[in-house]
Amino acid sequence: NPTREGYVFAGWSGTGITGMSTDVTVPAGSTGDRAYTANWTAVRYTISYDLAGGAVSVSNPEEYTIESGAFTLVNPTREGYVFAGWSGTGITGMSTDVTVPGGSTGDRAYTANWTADNAPDTGERSQPFLWLLCGALAAVAAGTVLYKRKRA
Repeated sequence: NPTREGYVFAGWSGTGITGMSTDVTVPAGSTGDRAYTANWTAVRYTISYDLAGGAVSVSNPEEYTIESGAFTLVNPTREGYVFAGWSGTGITGMSTDVTVPGGSTGDRAYTANWTADNAPDTGERSQPFLWLLCGALAAVAAGTVLYKRKRA
């Protein structure tokens, strides 16, 4: 029987065969043209993930076939950590942008890697607004006081 990467031979179909058969014998003394077609089933490959305490907003695929189109892994998030990248099948080191090309074969495994987010939450993101608000209030108050002094 024939072989084909990413597929399992499902059987022959053709002249004198009902359905499919993996065993075709042409009887001795047969005459006439005969045609046979090899039929295939795509192998399903698994993909495993170790999110190391993280979570994804949209699930990554758990399996694929040689017929699947290209897909890019969704990066996970984890409170108190910054995603450093995926390591695993086909990756040297780590990468935050992992795309499995269409036509790929084989089981895959990926691990999420993290670095601690040691930046203290000082509230600095809100401070410029507070400074602006305080400055505006001080200016209004000063203007009111100056205005009152000018009238007196």
